[in-house]
Amino acid sequence: MSSEAELNALRRWLDIKKRRGHAHMWAWETSDDLVVVERVVAGDFARAAYAKWGREISSIRSNPQRNGVPDCYATEDAKTISIELTEFVDGRLVDHIRAARAEGFDVSAFSATLFERAQWDAERFEAELLKRLTSKSAKYVRNNEFVDLLVIYADEPWLMPTIVEQWLDTITVVGHPTIGSAYLLMSYFPGYSEACPVFQLY
Repeated sequence: MSSEAELNALRRWLDIKKRRGHAHMWAWETSDDLVVVERVVAGDFARAAYAKWGREISSIRSNPQRNGVPDCYATEDAKTISIELTEFVDGRLVDHIRAARAEGFDVSAFSATLFERAQWDAERFEAELLKRLTSKSAKYVRNNEFVDLLVIYADEPWLMPTIVEQWLDTITVVGHPTIGSAYLLMSYFPGYSEACPVFQLY
């Protein structure tokens, strides 16, 4: 790829993030974008898992079956593991911001008019987190599927890892037979950890 092509590709990704306007670190628009983002998120999880627990997860690759489960495969302890990814995000807020920007309003989760709406409390956080787990598990049950790791990833700007850590201590997360282990991965937060904050849910 030429330097000009690389620059255009970078501009495109920056435009995607800008157009989304909220929780944009792992934003995507097309199915091809999603494949790239899934590998990036899986890589961020691998680095975070190594930094926190010393786990060595490598050789991350996309599932050749685009719409299949899992999203990615990787290698750990000389074994192939399956990784499924799902985003923790206020989808209605994303839609609201996208619609407002289409009408010429420059708004975001940092705007005064949306600041309160973009906040999280313990009850809302728990409900959304458990919803992600149960919906994925129900899908796997229906399709007789199993994944080794489920990574729920979040780039909500007003969701701080220091607070999330406290909330998780009060939440009971029940394991699901179709999901070997589950994690919450958050976008990088300066001063909290050397990699993206990651928490094991079970």
